[in-house]
Amino acid sequence: LTVSNCLGQKCRKLPGRSMLKRGCFKALRRVVRACSTSTSTDVLIVGGGIHGSSAAYFLSQKMPDAKIVVLEPDPTYQSCSTNRAAGGIRNQFSTKACIEMSLYGAEFISNLKEYLGPEADIGWKERGYLLLSSTEEGSNNIKANRDLQTSCGANSLLLGPDELKKRFPWMNCEDIKVGCLGVQHEGWFDPHLFLSAFRAKAIANGVKYMSKSCFDMEVEHGRIINVLLSDGSTISPGTVVCTAGAKSSQIGLMAGVDVPIRPKKRQIFVFKLQGNPEIHGTAPLVIDTSGAYFRPETSQATFITGISPPDDQDPDAYNLDVEWDMWDELWPLICHRVPAFECVKCTNAWAGFYDFNIMDQNAVLGKHDDVHNLVFSTGYSGHGLQHAPAAGRAVAELVTAGRFETIDCSVFSPMRFERGELLIENNVF
Repeated sequence: LTVSNCLGQKCRKLPGRSMLKRGCFKALRRVVRACSTSTSTDVLIVGGGIHGSSAAYFLSQKMPDAKIVVLEPDPTYQSCSTNRAAGGIRNQFSTKACIEMSLYGAEFISNLKEYLGPEADIGWKERGYLLLSSTEEGSNNIKANRDLQTSCGANSLLLGPDELKKRFPWMNCEDIKVGCLGVQHEGWFDPHLFLSAFRAKAIANGVKYMSKSCFDMEVEHGRIINVLLSDGSTISPGTVVCTAGAKSSQIGLMAGVDVPIRPKKRQIFVFKLQGNPEIHGTAPLVIDTSGAYFRPETSQATFITGISPPDDQDPDAYNLDVEWDMWDELWPLICHRVPAFECVKCTNAWAGFYDFNIMDQNAVLGKHDDVHNLVFSTGYSGHGLQHAPAAGRAVAELVTAGRFETIDCSVFSPMRFERGELLIENNVF
């Protein structure tokens, strides 16, 4: 951002670029107040993707008379992580709260029209996830996680290699020890339609979306009292909710808070398989022993696939350029699992950002002790889309009641890092 972008064209004399850094609000305050408009709102949500729109919806349901504003600088959502996601939902996590959030997400999706209106349709495919293991350690982890998932109400099957081969004859099961198949409340849907449905309902409830970005914040006595926007205007918020995804660390720093969220690039490749319609018709979303995943798309004979890079090859990312050499690494992996994939053609690809929590790969959800009116809902590290309904509800509970009333999300507190209470999620793909 340039200074003129920050303050608009209302001022003749503007401070130099050296002033534009964290904490610049004090230096700019008099200029801003002299040449910009100021408004107030009960809740200001920074980031209008799936988590911002979910929070806006649930808040507007609980606070029908409140003024709720969502800042989303890109109304086209062209680079939004939501629209670039694979669109899956699974119960197969190693953390109880994550399992409970997914179960609520599946219930929400199954009854979508009751929540978001009769026109809401996201193409829900309840086809399950299949997690595979080829080692004793991995098999034991799958079994232990499955026990936890079952205790929470999830429904899945443990399958040995013979059972897998019988159910999926097109799959190479020779090196598999065990697989866990979700038979209920797991599958995939269209992320764009999900976001659009949340956003439309929030707007119908009176929520205002503004095509502006947050530029800085003024904090006094442990509260955000003013937010400076990219056009030079200011908003005085009752509560600020940070749902800025991969940019959440930048937003936190504006309030003097450091959250361990970094942007990590993830790529999805589209390929077509001619013939073998039984694969497209029966395949769940398969997470292979190699870490690669694949699933059918809506279009006949079309699949998507991807894989997370090793930690030492996963730098912070600031562009969405597709790295096509990853397809050359992926193809042999999925061919090993499904021999018929030797005859496929890659037809498209795209990239998106994970809001990656570098500490424990779990959500940062809750109020911050140092800034009392700042609530985070971010850092989902690849499983944010499926947890958006539960997270939005949790934010609304926290803002209106001061505590979580349904799922206990206190384990995701942003203060856990300072307390050394990490909550490691093992099933991040």
